[in-house]
Amino acid sequence: MVGNGFELNADAVAAGAVRDLAGFESVVQAALDDLASIHRQYAQTGREEWRAIEDGERDHAAEEATQSSHEGDVYTSGAFIDAYTRLVRAEGRWLVLASHPRIAELIRAWSHALVTSPGPVDEDELRAILAAGKEMDDEPGVWAAVREHWRATLESALTDRIGSVPSSVDLRDELALTALKVAPDALVAAFHVNGERPDRQVTLLTARQGARRWLEKRSRQAEAHHWCASK
Repeated sequence: MVGNGFELNADAVAAGAVRDLAGFESVVQAALDDLASIHRQYAQTGREEWRAIEDGERDHAAEEATQSSHEGDVYTSGAFIDAYTRLVRAEGRWLVLASHPRIAELIRAWSHALVTSPGPVDEDELRAILAAGKEMDDEPGVWAAVREHWRATLESALTDRIGSVPSSVDLRDELALTALKVAPDALVAAFHVNGERPDRQVTLLTARQGARRWLEKRSRQAEAHHWCASK
């Protein structure tokens, strides 16, 4: 099934097959290879599409249609990887993920498994995924996942990461959101750390304002939903 794109029963097959974790490892490797190949193809296709748009040979609508036609390509391999990650965690074997030779490709699935986990989550696992995801493209998702199972003892790690003022806008926004929701003192400390760098303070302030707007928007949406439900 790996490499076949969208398979309707992929989740059911994965749930059954993953019970043999040792035997399933080869399937995980194949699924990771498949996703890596698809992402390389996407990158190449994206470059070619962008050149065609710049040359006037294609328009943005055609690009969006092409992207939509490939949405199911990663489904089956993703289902196998998600099932593997969930079961490893359910068995308390998150160290298998942390030490996996292809951890960089498992970070997103690990983050998703944490977000959907009812908890409690071991603090050591939270620290492990923060260490594994640092500087990776999926680091914003890592912080979003850790925020769902926050520990006050993680505040210094958050302060250090915000204070470094990462170049990624998405990451800065996620860090600021985490601070506003669970550790506001971390953002204050990050401002002080950058006291001699007003340019970095402005960047942090922009991230804070963006996170606050997002929280206010969510609050208004929740109020509107509650109002409609009460009618």
